This record gives sequence, C-alpha cells and structure tokens, in this order.
Amino acid sequence: MVEKIKKNTISRPESKAPRESGIELLRILSAVMVVTLHFNSICFNSAQHGTLNYGVMMMSEAVCICAVNLFIIISGYFMCKTNTRNIMKIIELVCLMLVIREAVCIIQSMYNGGINIRELIVNLIPNDYFVILYCVLFLISPYINRLLDLLDEKELNRLVFRLVVIFGIWNVLVQLLNEFTGREWLGLSTVGYEGSERGFTIVNFIVMYIVGSWIRRNHIDEKINIKQIIIGLIFIYLCLFGWSLGNDYFSQFGIRSAWCYYNPLVQAEAVLVFCLFRKIKFKSKSINYIAGSAFTCYLIHTNILLRFLLVWLLEWQSGRFGFFLPEKCLDSWEKKQRICGIEKTIRLESFMSLL
Repeated sequence: MVEKIKKNTISRPESKAPRESGIELLRILSAVMVVTLHFNSICFNSAQHGTLNYGVMMMSEAVCICAVNLFIIISGYFMCKTNTRNIMKIIELVCLMLVIREAVCIIQSMYNGGINIRELIVNLIPNDYFVILYCVLFLISPYINRLLDLLDEKELNRLVFRLVVIFGIWNVLVQLLNEFTGREWLGLSTVGYEGSERGFTIVNFIVMYIVGSWIRRNHIDEKINIKQIIIGLIFIYLCLFGWSLGNDYFSQFGIRSAWCYYNPLVQAEAVLVFCLFRKIKFKSKSINYIAGSAFTCYLIHTNILLRFLLVWLLEWQSGRFGFFLPEKCLDSWEKKQRICGIEKTIRLESFMSLL
C-alpha cells in the first residue's frame, strides 16, 4: 500500500514551474465564455424560437456552458502539486472585487446625479457566489490533496466515477423528473433538500477540483488524442443543443437541465476542452500577461457590463434612442424575478437593487 501511495503521490517542488501559454489561453477563453453565458442568461427570451438568432444563442450556450467547470479543473490540475496556500491571495481577491464594485457604484451614482451612501455601504458585502466558493475551495484544497494521495490509480478512478454518478447523473435525473412532472420534488437531490441549485454549490466545485487532480494524477490528458477529443466535443455540443430544445417544452420554473453545471455532459465537455488545450504547446509572454487579468475581467463585466451598461441601455430604450433589445431583456428579468417568488414589477428605478 505504501508503494501505491508513493507511486500516485505527486511531488511538490518548491520552485515555481513556468506557466503554460496553452492553458493561459484557455483561462482567457473561459473568461470570454462566462461573459457570453451572462449575456445569454439576460437575453434568453429575447430571440424568437425557431429563428437563426435563437439557434446561434443555443449553440453558443452549449459551447460556453463548461466555462466555470473549466476554471475549477485548471485549479485542481495545478494546485494538486502543492499544499501551501497563501491567505493573502484570498484577501487580495476579495478586496479587488470590493474595489471594482465601489468604483462602479460611484460611477453609477454620479450618472444618476448624486452619491448614494447607503449603496456604497451595501456594496461592501462580498455577495459573489463564485468568489466565495472559490475561496472556500482554496482553503480546503490542501486537505483534499492529502486524501487523494492515499488512493492509487484504480481507486481514484472509482472515486471520480462515483462522484459523477452521485452528484451528476442522479441530480440530472431528478431535474428531468421535475421538468416532466411539472413539479419540484424536494428531498431527492444529493446536494440539499431544496435541490442541487444548477451546480452553483461547493459540492460541484469540489467534484470538479478532484476531476482536475484526477486528470493530472492518472495522466488522462495523455491517454486521449486530438481526434477523440474533437469527436467527443462535437457529440456533446449536438447533444446539449438538442437537449436544450427539449427543455423548451418541459422546463420547470425556467431552469434548463441541459445547462446545469453538474450535468455529466457539461462536465465531460470541460474535461475534453482542458485536455485539448493541454496538447497546445507554445510560449507567449503576451498571452501569459493577459491571462493574469482574466479574473479581473470577470469582476469588471459582472459589475459594469451587467450592472451599469445594461441599465444605461434600458434608459436608452425608455425614450431617447429607441433600442429594441433591452426591452426584451427586461422581460426576461421580470420572468426570473417571478421565478424567485418576487411578486413585483421591475422598473428602471428598482432594477439596480435586484442585480
């Protein structure tokens, strides 16, 4: 058993390995994918069903839906090399988020004619699910690494398989049951009483972290070739596209099981995309430099693009320029708020408080 542990344990060198530009490029593309997903979520009901625009939006969703899982897989792949964690990175991350939020709030207040002190204070609450969950994963990941060190290759394969079945396949089946029966079955999910929350949970983060570590420890990226990866991705894209069309008729509460992060197809898509970029070998200082700002771009777009710019476009629609898209985007937001149980009409004055 000791020999198995030594064989499967990854050395943890003190020297910092050079950054791989292929993976850094993937970080950049993942950030672009997240922006695409957020735009789609706002304008999901703006395109008419059966039109070219609707088909393009569905396909872009199928291609980009793996973005969050990709970020976590990248972390699992590289962070399993070391059990040292710098707490200052978490503090810097949260501070960066708060600085961006405060800056956007000040700009918005000036645009509206005055500084809103209450809004400035409220924005100091770091209510960003990805930042919070990633910080938690960052803190507990050394203990996950130590537990995985105890497993040999076959045992790690069994663990990943069971995690996918328990937290992926089972929860997708529960969601499909919800959609087919037209009601929400509480207490069936393996994540929580009220369901699996589309994968926006620490459970999915831990599963994908272990998958990233599994890829590295068992050399999964070396065992499949580019042809297999391309064929697999095309198959998954088509399956997710067709699945999403089926959701148009059976979707419960507007939630689409095709786009849940715990969907095994979405998880497999993330694994294949990561393995594809692992095979892209090149060095670029520019790519590496830009990739360092990928997470900052995520924070900026969630605060500026979806918070300030969208409201400006809504005002654009309301009288001065006659732009057609934001009105449909607002309809989509109204539906989402009704889904969450908020029984009130969204007006421009209250829109920012709901973001």
